[in-house]
This record gives sequence, C-alpha cells and structure tokens, in this order.
Amino acid sequence: MECYGCYRRFASFSRMLLHLEAGNCDSGTDLDTINDLAFECFQSDKYSTNIYDYHPYFCPGCDRKFRFLSGLYQHAETRLGCNRYLKQPHCLAKLEYFISRRV
Repeated sequence: MECYGCYRRFASFSRMLLHLEAGNCDSGTDLDTINDLAFECFQSDKYSTNIYDYHPYFCPGCDRKFRFLSGLYQHAETRLGCNRYLKQPHCLAKLEYFISRRV
C-alpha cells in the first residue's frame, strides 16, 4: 500500500504506521500526530484508554494492550479472530480511513 503522506510503498498498514510514527514521512507526520489522530477519531473508546497511559491502545477482540498504534495493527493483521476489526464496519477499519483522510 502507498503511504498516505508520501509515495513510499509498504506491505501493510501497520508497516506504514511504523514509518509515520518514526517521523520518516515527507508529510511531517510523526508519533504525536498519529496518537492525536487515534484519540480524535470518534471510535477511540473502542481501541484506546487514555493517551497518558504507557499502553494506551488495546485490541477490541482480545483486550491485549499496546504502546503504539502500529503494534495494535500488526497484532490485528496477524491474529485470527482479531483481524475482523480491520474490516468495515469495525473500529480499526474506521480509524484507518480517518487517518487516511488527515495525513
């Protein structure tokens, strides 16, 4: 998939998120931007707790906690059962769309 902020290509959304979180994108998007967007999304209560928590994200399928949004997506992309949240009308699909419109 092509990055939402530049023309680099990635094998998955989670890998693109790693690129964005690292601040390596020409768009200027970084970890703070991704966190802000994740908590701004109207679905945030379905995958996050508090932005100030050490592990602010959790999987809506199994409640496993994550420090970074990229980790949550990597988990969902590879775990059977949790991957259904990546498809519409579920929260992680809606968050991906939300991010795509704002980066």
